[in-house]
Amino acid sequence: MSKLPIRLRPHHLLCILTYVGKGYSESFIHNMDQIVKTLSTGQASIIIDYGPDDICAPRVCDDTDASCHCYESQITDRDNDVLDDLKKHPEFSIIKLREDLILTEDLISKLRTAYKKEEIRTACRGCEWYDLCTTTSKADFHGVKLNPSSIV
Repeated sequence: MSKLPIRLRPHHLLCILTYVGKGYSESFIHNMDQIVKTLSTGQASIIIDYGPDDICAPRVCDDTDASCHCYESQITDRDNDVLDDLKKHPEFSIIKLREDLILTEDLISKLRTAYKKEEIRTACRGCEWYDLCTTTSKADFHGVKLNPSSIV
């Protein structure tokens, strides 16, 4: 079976690590639940790229709308911060833009360890979800929806 790619902007790679079922709206939560469930079952790969992605879908607006959250320069800055943080860790060299990435239990574990140590959280500064994600990581990711032990 070929794996269907899920498109994620770089900072959403971090968001899925601590996702506990909360979000901007019911449609956002439903979409995020489906994406994380698909990733947890190993039925999809990830393509990391800039711009609105599969997680943004319920929030995305017309790209001509300058006030659209998904197109704000600070969001692109977050994406760049994630990529810069990941470059500092040789174990994350497999995470590249526009290349197929398979999440493994080992990779998720390494990402979560670096996340908990705040080594890859530069992008999280100023995010409205910062406190929830910090609490989740300090609780050893208890209650998160992305379950790496389910990945085959």
